[in-house]
Amino acid sequence: AANCSLPSLDISANAIGDDGATAIARALNSNSNLKHLDMHACSIRDEGAAALAGGIIGSSSLAAINLRANYIGDRGATLLANAATQSSALRFLVVSSNDFGSPGEAAVARALRENSQLRLEMPRGENDNMLAEVGCCIS
Repeated sequence: AANCSLPSLDISANAIGDDGATAIARALNSNSNLKHLDMHACSIRDEGAAALAGGIIGSSSLAAINLRANYIGDRGATLLANAATQSSALRFLVVSSNDFGSPGEAAVARALRENSQLRLEMPRGENDNMLAEVGCCIS
């Protein structure tokens, strides 16, 4: 039976990688109450980000996901950004300290402009993903 009562899940700092991220993404579709998912520092790359993007789109409840300090590149960032524009539930996306460059930054910036409910959280002083320079409001 699916666990439909889990509101928050923190699996940060566990090296689950793309396989683990894919398993979590599948579970997002069967958990209608999960609102917060913390997966920072989980060794997730583009393949895992792609799976999570599908999970974000399929989730009716996920409001916040923290993917800080992984290895997500431009492809993964673009897929996550696209998912953020399609999700009716997602409000907070944390993607700082990843491996994406200008193309990924531009995709996330576009998502912020297209989904007025979405907020991007970046720690103060963060320089690796300069989304503020592409015209986004960062909160």
